[in-house]
Amino acid sequence: LISDLLCLPIMKYYLANEKIPTNLSSSGSIKFFDHDQFQLLESENFSPLNYFFTPINHSLNYLDINHNFKNYHMVGISGGGWTSTIYPALDTRISKSFAVSGSLPLSLRINSQDLGDYEQIQPELYKIANYSELYVMSSYGVDRSFNQIFNKYDPCCFAGTLFNEYESKISNIVSKLNLGDFNVYLDDTHKEHKISEYAQELILEKIVQ
Repeated sequence: LISDLLCLPIMKYYLANEKIPTNLSSSGSIKFFDHDQFQLLESENFSPLNYFFTPINHSLNYLDINHNFKNYHMVGISGGGWTSTIYPALDTRISKSFAVSGSLPLSLRINSQDLGDYEQIQPELYKIANYSELYVMSSYGVDRSFNQIFNKYDPCCFAGTLFNEYESKISNIVSKLNLGDFNVYLDDTHKEHKISEYAQELILEKIVQ
């Protein structure tokens, strides 16, 4: 399984150092303690979204060159669920992706708990493709599927059943394209922000199909 965890060492490097090893000519030396501050690194030639996607891309490239894996699948929760939503839309090498408590369309984010961090609402990205379009992109392709799992009682984010507002719409679009699969699952087996045993079993079942 290829997960967004590959990007964490880079992110932690920036968050743990008192001064980032980058000269911000407009702001001077800045202590980074929250990845929402990544917006300060934006420039005409660089997007901090690279920290989420580039390590995964490089890892897949390495595996392609040195091994002979038939499929790659991706699983993530929370920010990892977001990465497991967006990256497969950009790289069709990901066959089946599973986003747990990862995102909702921006129009359904009706409280601060669901607003999300920097990457969840970065305007330049969502001017290119909105969440509904990204869901379709991650679902589309031969032997590809995108699967959202929502914790009904999640204390962190994206709890409840707001997905009912778009689930059938996205499913119908993917069905008409006749390539790929989109699914939403509700996990009511616990009241935590986690990938539960129920979700793990569901993911493994979907992967081996």
